[in-house]
Amino acid sequence: MQDASFQFDVMPNCDPVAQSVAEFLKCDACLVCVATEFEFALAGRSGAGAAHTTGFALDDTLCTRTLHSNAVLRWPDVSQVTGLSDTGAVQTLDIKAYMGVPLRRSTGEVVGFVSAVHNAPRLWRSSDTHYLTTIAELLQARIECHLLQAEQDALSMALAENDGVLAALARVGGTSLTVQSANDTLLFVNQAVERELGLRDADVLALPALVRSVVGQGQATADLVVDLPERGATALRVRIIRCADGLLVADWTLGDAP
Repeated sequence: MQDASFQFDVMPNCDPVAQSVAEFLKCDACLVCVATEFEFALAGRSGAGAAHTTGFALDDTLCTRTLHSNAVLRWPDVSQVTGLSDTGAVQTLDIKAYMGVPLRRSTGEVVGFVSAVHNAPRLWRSSDTHYLTTIAELLQARIECHLLQAEQDALSMALAENDGVLAALARVGGTSLTVQSANDTLLFVNQAVERELGLRDADVLALPALVRSVVGQGQATADLVVDLPERGATALRVRIIRCADGLLVADWTLGDAP
């Protein structure tokens, strides 16, 4: 799921695409939604009902089902589907018929969906499904470019702001340190990691996942016994320091032999 810091107002405008879809399918509205940390944000919309809508809550069942689906969802009559009639999207847009296609990144991660909605029950034809799927493939490329650029900008900013910190860490002797970004990209490894811990490249690349696992358990320190790619079974002790922009600094030492 994408972080809310992504600015969807500077994305390539998807409104014209949504308008074209609504006209071609002769439906009342088309929505292009991208999931942020807090909501399903509208990157494109058409139709009077969606004109002043900016997004829907994450617990909106209609949106959630589409986001988590691995195929096109087609509901000729939403009122016949358990749990949908009272959702925010259905009530806001007076949805009676719905068809949605997930939007995926090149990694396979589902980040949103494009949907066609109608204010009366209707049957969706196979040609309608094929058309909306084709539109989804085009939108995926546009959204992928935007998200990649946003991630690169965020990483560049984090590196620029923390360049002095990393330079200082490089001069710290006798302490084995790694620094990783908020998305677990390894940004820095000092020489002590290899010299003091005896870790090789493949072993070092496995460390960010260990840090994330410890943080995910709400801990700042941990004693670990792990099977590293080159060193094999290894006991490690780690102390984690949280920094600005989500950076995680890990101080490593060898633990008791497993």
